[in-house]
Amino acid sequence: MSQQQIKPPAIVRVQPSAEKLQIWNSLPLEKRLDRIGTNLQMIRDKPYENVNYEAKPKFQEGDAVCVCFRGVFYSAVIKTVCTMLFDCPDLKKKVPLYLLKYPGWRFDAASSEPVVEYDLVRTLTNVLPSELLYAHYWNVAKIMKNPEIATVKSVYRLDDATRLKLEGDWQGSIGCDGPATSFAQWLGLETIAV
Repeated sequence: MSQQQIKPPAIVRVQPSAEKLQIWNSLPLEKRLDRIGTNLQMIRDKPYENVNYEAKPKFQEGDAVCVCFRGVFYSAVIKTVCTMLFDCPDLKKKVPLYLLKYPGWRFDAASSEPVVEYDLVRTLTNVLPSELLYAHYWNVAKIMKNPEIATVKSVYRLDDATRLKLEGDWQGSIGCDGPATSFAQWLGLETIAV
């Protein structure tokens, strides 16, 4: 049986109306982050909404991931793929669960709490630039309010080279034709150190 080549979706260039752009620009940072987070979660939930969805884990032990825990994004590694499944009331589906290891943490209270698959973001392979940029800038905004967060081990931050590469990938994914707008500028964070 020959494998059929799957073409990636074409980039759709959508120019927001001046009114929508004005509304977006008037929103405070927290509201912008909330809206982006809601949209990213809808994208992560999409595969589970498929009628043919089967609860097969898409991560394996040792995979590097990013996860939000108590309002901050952390780098983590899949420690265990749980045999138990989460019965999601919103999606009306069973979804895989994982136990995580947070590098550098001596007491790992979070590792005993199973995490639902759709709350995890890949950090090394098959990444979606907007998810990783969102996690990075979410933490930047949190650190602006509470600088002590920056001292916690495993807080998710992108190094400059990775951030710049993801910024370029993100700009390409939105079909940026004009002057390049970075994810940080889009959020309204262009004046702070990232």
